[in-house]
Amino acid sequence: AFAKPFRGKDARKRIRLGLQVLDLQLSSSSSKALVKPYNTVPRSTVIQSLKALTGMMTSNKEERRDYLEKGLTATNASFRMLQRLVSGVGVRYVTNDQETEDSSSSRYIDERDFNMVLNAVSTLGKMDVAHKVVALQERTPHAPPLSAVAYSILLKGYGQLKDLDNVEMTISHARKNGVVPDVVMLNSLINAYVNCNEVDTAYNLFRVIKEDKPNFSSGGDYNAGGGTEYFLQMRKQQQPPDTNTIEQQQQHQQQ
Repeated sequence: AFAKPFRGKDARKRIRLGLQVLDLQLSSSSSKALVKPYNTVPRSTVIQSLKALTGMMTSNKEERRDYLEKGLTATNASFRMLQRLVSGVGVRYVTNDQETEDSSSSRYIDERDFNMVLNAVSTLGKMDVAHKVVALQERTPHAPPLSAVAYSILLKGYGQLKDLDNVEMTISHARKNGVVPDVVMLNSLINAYVNCNEVDTAYNLFRVIKEDKPNFSSGGDYNAGGGTEYFLQMRKQQQPPDTNTIEQQQQHQQQ
């Protein structure tokens, strides 16, 4: 049911049928109608269901429009499946070739699992569900912290909705959490400004990034330079960045 391809009417029927089977299996576990291990679902199956759901949600534009018009509930279904993966309830894990119903060491959730759902719901403009995904990741002890990837996805989603206030709020939230914007996140921010008709702001940010001395970490990732940091700080304070200060920040970094 969760095999590729993920687009088309037949795929939607398959995926819905697969979810109904999972719901039936998991509901039977509470009534003790099934014995172990059949009263739980393998972790790999849960992840595959997420891939199928998000793949269906991020298919071509025509199918996304059809999805929205018919009011399908894949966004809520994907979030519920992510919740189950996080909680471990009804999920079967394999550790050292042995199956267990729950293991704190094996319940570490990969960031890609969160971002997979976050990207799908943001693509559909369902930012209320995106907020739930972010909140779930932040309050889950065994989940990785939010990274520049997650913030890039949020910026893309709010940019598509032309929601400038939440674009600025996302940058502020990232800075508060100590997330240093990488080149992908900065490009997403520029694109969001353009979508919000803030073309001058987008161009000014592009110029600042271009003029900053590239600052590469040991892993080869780009980190924002002094001028870019100052620019973002001024945006947070809703003040126009001063050109002379930007140049001073860049000169200081080069030294």
